[in-house]
Amino acid sequence: MKISNRLYRFKSGIVIVLVSLLFFPVAIHADESEAWMKDWAVRGNFKVSVDAEGFQFPSAIAFVPNPGGAPDDPLYFVTELRGKVKVVTNDRTVHTFAEDFFKLKPEEELPSFSGETGLAGICLDPVNGYVFVTFAYQDENNILRNNMVRFESEPGTFSLKAKSATPFTDIFVDVPTTPSHQIGPCQVYDNTVFVTLGDGHSFLKSRDVDSILGKVLRMTPDGKPVTSNPFYVDDDIKKPRNFVWAYGFRNPFSLKVVDGRVFVADNGLSSD
Repeated sequence: MKISNRLYRFKSGIVIVLVSLLFFPVAIHADESEAWMKDWAVRGNFKVSVDAEGFQFPSAIAFVPNPGGAPDDPLYFVTELRGKVKVVTNDRTVHTFAEDFFKLKPEEELPSFSGETGLAGICLDPVNGYVFVTFAYQDENNILRNNMVRFESEPGTFSLKAKSATPFTDIFVDVPTTPSHQIGPCQVYDNTVFVTLGDGHSFLKSRDVDSILGKVLRMTPDGKPVTSNPFYVDDDIKKPRNFVWAYGFRNPFSLKVVDGRVFVADNGLSSD
């Protein structure tokens, strides 16, 4: 997942920026004349403002669909590239929801190519209170691999700390990945979980349904294959084809499921 062009023009202490007319009409916590705001452009009557701050290389964001009304109820979650999951509450306090759940030490830090990998995507299941995150990690032999973890939380409103964690390692462990073109965004839809994977710089694998690389996968919230997947043959989680929903992707940057239709923003040499 190559994200340096989009994300890392900012230094540490980065802020979460929201279009205030779309989301939260809150007081601005920083001077809008700050130079970094000139890098952002919005149309019409929209404006850019600071909603929360103090993040280190944020890589994804997920909003609680129906947040509770108390000041300390979770409002949205933010992933940080180096492995922390943060939760922002209604009063805009930033809490650490989960950390230290995978090993990763890049050879060089950003903006180096080797520093691009890490915690990549996040999606929420409010019915069960699940928080899914995707990431690349180094195994015991320092080989880079994809993975996904399901954190258990409070159904409906979620919580400030994860109650437990369930890794989906067995689905992904057999195939190494690369510092870019790794696992990416996910979304919970109709009691299933969609997740994207880049081709790991093995472009021929993206068209092979017996490889997880270059795919959109679809699974149950428990990490099992969905029987209505187009290439499903049995419940064996070690067979990639049981999970494959779509194939032929290079480096998906974003994912959205709308009325059953799956939209993927793929990144290529001539598009970013």
